[in-house]
Amino acid sequence: MFVLFVSCSKDVNNDYEPVATDQNVIDEVLNINLSTVFNYSNQVISGYLRKDNTPTNNIITDAGATLGRGLFYDKKLSTNNTVSCASCHKQEFAFSDREQFSKGVNSETQRHSMRLINSRFADESRFFLG
Repeated sequence: MFVLFVSCSKDVNNDYEPVATDQNVIDEVLNINLSTVFNYSNQVISGYLRKDNTPTNNIITDAGATLGRGLFYDKKLSTNNTVSCASCHKQEFAFSDREQFSKGVNSETQRHSMRLINSRFADESRFFLG
């Protein structure tokens, strides 16, 4: 299972706030300072959340989540180097998109990109159904 976190950046007060656009995230991912990565592994979890889909044999680490964040925006992982996960799972739309059918590698899929926001805490046990 892939666990995804909302990307954040530091503001002028050195506080973390959500990044507004994909381009801002891409720029930030390309310029990661590994000595000051976001604290992904020790985030505060709201009390109303009853489920955590994080596998016990694959715990969240700051380095692993930072790597995953970079790979999420990397078009080189597609079969023709044209799209990344973020091409369809757009942060500003709860990591989904506004299209009826997402574009994907070959210009159009037969599905809408599912939202990924808070998938770590979702009740679903299977995200990719055939």
